[in-house]
Amino acid sequence: MKRSGLCICFCLFCLTGCAKVDQVAMDLAKEKSGILVDQEYLQYENLKKNHKLNDKGEYSDSNIENKKEVVKDGSVYVTIADNPNLAFVFYKDKEHTQMVESNAYYNPGDCIYYDKPIVSNKNSDKYVFSGFRIYDVSNSGEKINEISCNSDLKEGYIQIPGNYTGSDLMLVPIGDYEERLLKFKDYYIDENGNENDISGTWIVNDGTVNVDGNTATIDSILDYSVTYMYDNNDYYVVTTNPKNINDALDDGCVQFENQSATNGVDKFEVELHRYIDVKLTVKGTKSVIVNGERKKVKKNKPIEVKHLKVGDMITVVSEEKCTFESDNVKVDTSEEVSEGYKYTLTVRDVSR
Repeated sequence: MKRSGLCICFCLFCLTGCAKVDQVAMDLAKEKSGILVDQEYLQYENLKKNHKLNDKGEYSDSNIENKKEVVKDGSVYVTIADNPNLAFVFYKDKEHTQMVESNAYYNPGDCIYYDKPIVSNKNSDKYVFSGFRIYDVSNSGEKINEISCNSDLKEGYIQIPGNYTGSDLMLVPIGDYEERLLKFKDYYIDENGNENDISGTWIVNDGTVNVDGNTATIDSILDYSVTYMYDNNDYYVVTTNPKNINDALDDGCVQFENQSATNGVDKFEVELHRYIDVKLTVKGTKSVIVNGERKKVKKNKPIEVKHLKVGDMITVVSEEKCTFESDNVKVDTSEEVSEGYKYTLTVRDVSR
């Protein structure tokens, strides 16, 4: 099945030069064929990522061991166990020029070098390569006991013990699921342009996960949900990341899309803004309209409008010309009308 999938994708690749197959179709074909989890394909992608292929897509070094039979050029036969979540490329030299099969002969004291593996795990995007375990192997191919050895994950090598006297070893690639660390941030920007933390409430998986301040730790193989609660008497939402999917705007709740263990977001951010109160002194007020809604006003009293957002519109009609001294509004238009003077104002953000 894998081979047929590979053939399908190969044919599609060949057609792209003349038919310009759409990238979406290519991605779909890869997924349907199963090639994205095929070890040979992942190994190819690893070589490509590390610039080890020529223009024809072939391994570019002449020292590659192409022989089907393993050449016995050492006293220790090393078998690399398969881990379906990790795709490796192995080398006999530090410079990564002599690529070898996963099973090969070495001598005591030799190092086995490798590129950083490509990780492909169906359960979580937090699966990571954590190292190798090395075992003595019996004549029947069974693991006997684990032995210690020098290794370096950063440099990418594992060394066969120099005092090893056996003839068969097995290297087992080990992976692990890291815990998922969720980070939260909620803030508003004051009139001086400074960010200020807000003590809102973050809820993970309907409250079943403990939230410690602005972080929470969860099992990385679990899907998860995040909700944020805030005081909607004092604040309104400016922006969120990821997107807020709650249709009931300004009800005090931000609801994020449910997150997948295989493609989840780890950082959640909410910017709030304090509601704005505007006080205007107008001579001979005739009418005040806020966002299309007429407000009750007294003719010779200051106009007070509360619970406004940045960008809200205020239309004032007065008997006399006015000068508006509030920092929270700017005059967009002014004109003389039959009733006196008409002003269109916009609530502005003094913090920006």
